[in-house]
Amino acid sequence: MKLTNHLLCSIAFMAAIATNSIAYAAELSLGSVDADTFVEFDSNGGIGGTPRGTATYMEVRGGDPFNSLSLTSKSLVRFDLGASPAIDPNLPYFFEVTTDDARNSNDTFRLYSITDGPTQSFNEATFSWEFADADFQNNAPNATAGFDNFLAAGPLVGVFFAPEPSQADAAIGIPILGSDISTFVNGNTFATFGITETETNRLRFNTKENVNTPARLYTFDVVNSQASGNLSSAGAWVGGSPVADNWYKIIGGNTVTVAAGAFAGEGVIVDNGALNFVPGVVVDIPLIQINAGGTLTHSTPGNIEIGDGTLSRNDARFHGGLVINSDLSYTAAAGENLTINLPIRTRNTFTFNGGAGSDLIMRFPQASRGLIQFNGSGDEVVLSEDEGVGGTLEMNSTGGNTLVFDGEDTEQEFGFGTVVFNQPGTIDHRSNTSPKSDRLQGLAYLEVNAPMTLDLTAPEVTNTGGSTGNGRRIFQITRALRGGGDMTVNGTPSAPGVGVGNNSIQIGVDQGTDTSIESVSFSGTMTANNYADIEMRTSMPAAKVVINGAGQLTTGFDLSPEAIVEVGEIQINSGGSLNVGTQPQQLHVVKSGGRTGNLTLGSGSKLTMQINEAEDYLPEPGEYDGVFFDKIEVEGNVILGGTLTIQLNPDVIVPGVSPPTDPQYFPPVLGDTWDIITTVGSPSPADFDGLNGVDSADLAIWQGSYGMNDAGDADGDGDSDGADFFAWQRSFGANSAAGTISGTFSNLIVEDAFGDLAANNLALQINYIGTTTVQIEVVAASALSAVPEPSASVLAAMASVAGLWGRRRSS
Repeated sequence: MKLTNHLLCSIAFMAAIATNSIAYAAELSLGSVDADTFVEFDSNGGIGGTPRGTATYMEVRGGDPFNSLSLTSKSLVRFDLGASPAIDPNLPYFFEVTTDDARNSNDTFRLYSITDGPTQSFNEATFSWEFADADFQNNAPNATAGFDNFLAAGPLVGVFFAPEPSQADAAIGIPILGSDISTFVNGNTFATFGITETETNRLRFNTKENVNTPARLYTFDVVNSQASGNLSSAGAWVGGSPVADNWYKIIGGNTVTVAAGAFAGEGVIVDNGALNFVPGVVVDIPLIQINAGGTLTHSTPGNIEIGDGTLSRNDARFHGGLVINSDLSYTAAAGENLTINLPIRTRNTFTFNGGAGSDLIMRFPQASRGLIQFNGSGDEVVLSEDEGVGGTLEMNSTGGNTLVFDGEDTEQEFGFGTVVFNQPGTIDHRSNTSPKSDRLQGLAYLEVNAPMTLDLTAPEVTNTGGSTGNGRRIFQITRALRGGGDMTVNGTPSAPGVGVGNNSIQIGVDQGTDTSIESVSFSGTMTANNYADIEMRTSMPAAKVVINGAGQLTTGFDLSPEAIVEVGEIQINSGGSLNVGTQPQQLHVVKSGGRTGNLTLGSGSKLTMQINEAEDYLPEPGEYDGVFFDKIEVEGNVILGGTLTIQLNPDVIVPGVSPPTDPQYFPPVLGDTWDIITTVGSPSPADFDGLNGVDSADLAIWQGSYGMNDAGDADGDGDSDGADFFAWQRSFGANSAAGTISGTFSNLIVEDAFGDLAANNLALQINYIGTTTVQIEVVAASALSAVPEPSASVLAAMASVAGLWGRRRSS
């Protein structure tokens, strides 16, 4: 095959919204190939909502994955390849766009190869996003109207990045394999691609109407090796030394060595042979593709670098990468490091077999969609830039087995990026890059199958000019935490920055008004030491959380008040804190996954809860109908100790609501009560009437619902059948009596933000009701002087802290 720097085709565009077909056509001939078409899909109607005529740019924008009304726009780009395109499945082809202005985000963009025939061959003048079958959930891939990310219409074939910092007229692109160019023959042969944005920002790039820099698809001539030799030597290649506009392919079992000197070609394809690297020699090779039969070697001991580490991802020669087109292994002896300065692009497996003390250093692994294995006895995997993990990274080393985040904020894609610890190891949040001081690192998924430590002890950031940063060391897991290995979070020995929340692991994301809270399957024990904060934006019903030292657990962080957060077991030791929500929240400690459902608040611990409305508060129209005070329900036993802090009327910021609702308990009413901690039963699935026992009444319910409905469903399969009867039979006689509350708080602190209690000569006290309820009551301040001994039914103490927040009254 011979394609001399050949532009295969060019593009044309059409805009559309989800429910209307809008078309405009403008043709452009580029070379001898007529321009084709594109469609921009906007689920909210905000972009591309009206025809733009001769548009000069198109805009791709992501959206909030938890907000169906969030603005999104997604694009189809189609190339006319002519009647008989010669596509080599093992040759790289560049998909390239050019930015329109300097306001492009630096987020990640995904490219999909559309295999659905109607979508591939759409007519710009007649295309409608409504052409799909109405039952699009069951009729993909023709269900274009239902696409969130084009996966139903074709596979993900590449990931590319907008320039950082943003800039106009920047050519950005990615190599894709010929095998990823899916064509549809219907008079002409089209290759159609979908582009989506992964976050909430945007990318604007030039369309066909901009005659200078439309999108393009191109490749180069191929020159084969004729003998083993040095990369830039004339004798290694047919036709002499490498020159521009050529791919150089290693065949015939030849070994080509990357020696000192510049490489003028566009890239090296290792088809059958080896590309050999020399320690201490770094050569700018924009693209390296390893096909089946090819390998990477180093003939002499030492540290190896692949690609030029001085180039940024904005460099014109940085469209390429390390393209692994077949499973590949690399072996490093003890103390040898491998640095990969190119984006890793693969859907296969790359295995690093390291000796003791060896490191794998990667600048841009985010474009990977395959598996990277850190095997052997190596020390560290270092992510040296502000990029996340695109595919899956397995930490399998029996050595140090440490994953190091050493860049700035991680540009982690939402929904992609999994790290699995199959051997004991560490995640080291090592970044202290100036002037970045927020230092957010993270993953989409973390699977802990062996004991693992999250190290948040890196020194505080020193900014340019010598000022000290805010000390934030934040590690975020955006989607899910899995596995049953124990996890330890180590914070700094002294308070970081302005508070303990600056030194945290964040599990889950702020889901705003979405009340369907995600529950993760992690079943190990998570322990926080020193100044480490565990911020739970999700439930962990099978996990145990232990807080030591000055650590903190914040449950339901920034979730809506209607969300319920579940944890399998909580133990707060001396010096540790439990903070229930950043607005009124419900915390349930549940018997799940073999956990006890117990809540232990040790001597010297702290529990912080808030009250923003009366317990019998009825919401006004448009307000949340959740309970506007913190409440803990415990299926196991409760042991009380330490200090209870009640925050009265702190400002409540409800995510996703503007202006935020801010209910306040005003005026305080003598005798008002709030049951803040209660023990509840743990019902059996066969307790159909929910009356805390499995008895004949539940059998009657099963009999009445047999074959009719799911009222007698014990196994969760949506019906009432014989299996549910056997579940009732096995559980007969079981009860789910509530656990007990023992101990008392040693102190009560009331943070009365506006001084309402003191102004009305009132106070709060703790009531212990039997062994199942802890209650807060509004009492006369004078009554505190007559409080009985702690062994009696009431123990009260009070301290007021006034004027802590600016006031916003709802009354």
